[in-house]
Amino acid sequence: MPKKKYELFVEVFKKWTKKYKLKVNDIRRDNRIDSRAAWDENTKICKLEMQWDKNVATISVEDDSPEGFKDIRDAFTLFAPTYKRKDPTKRGRFNIGEKQAISICDEASIQTTKGTIHFNREGRIESRSKRPVGSKISVTLKMTKAEFDETLDYAKKYLVPKGLKFLVNGKEIKRRKIYKTFKASLQTEIEDNSILKKTHRITDVNILETEDESYLYEMGIPVMKIDCAYDVDVQQRIPLSTDRNTVPTPYLSVLYAEVLNVTFDEISEEDSSDVWIREATANKKISDEAIIAITDKRFGKNKAFANPFDQN
Repeated sequence: MPKKKYELFVEVFKKWTKKYKLKVNDIRRDNRIDSRAAWDENTKICKLEMQWDKNVATISVEDDSPEGFKDIRDAFTLFAPTYKRKDPTKRGRFNIGEKQAISICDEASIQTTKGTIHFNREGRIESRSKRPVGSKISVTLKMTKAEFDETLDYAKKYLVPKGLKFLVNGKEIKRRKIYKTFKASLQTEIEDNSILKKTHRITDVNILETEDESYLYEMGIPVMKIDCAYDVDVQQRIPLSTDRNTVPTPYLSVLYAEVLNVTFDEISEEDSSDVWIREATANKKISDEAIIAITDKRFGKNKAFANPFDQN
């Protein structure tokens, strides 16, 4: 008896996750249900509902995007073409986020303006039932209380963009105040002839004060913890690994330098030797003013350096 499409999908996806060493916990933690997709659309309200009972989590994301899914087949097509790849200001690129979530779920359903699809152990069931606007993705999956709490905390770290109301379990996540914004030429990825290619582009970068762990964000979506005095939110697509939780070290070094160029006046003597500042001052993007200010704080204004060419 031939395998059902859903069984084949799960089998292919398990091979893919093994190939890229993608852990189930990473999918849960990154909340790929997937609110970042809603943020790329003309959405004014996005609602995330999360409930846990007896090691089973029920999670749903609902938005009011007028169009909903552009193509309902995107719900079950791995790496399908997407218009987002040509626009570096869109968060999506791999068209795989919700598929990752569905592959580990006991049940899942997608309701949108183009129709409804329900996934369970028996396979995929499609219906013509449609929403007037927006989409709603609902899943149930096994999850420990610790995993659930981590996922919920992660969702609350999102930086809500202007013009969007984001609610988590009915409570609005307030927009955080931006401390500074500056422009920088940073590496990004744009589709060219159906291939994602790396290029450089001038973009806005927002930095936010934080008393907790610092994060690198991609247009409001937390990507990874960083060793920095600020949260850093890049307003364009950043070069990510396929699992979306790491960036190349050289990219971080450039970013640290650009951040330090606009914050060196606020760095204390005590913090002037922090690792991120050392990486920033070693990068060619660092400004002369920042170098002078940091070395003065680290060594004092009457510092003396040995001349390697002095033969005396």
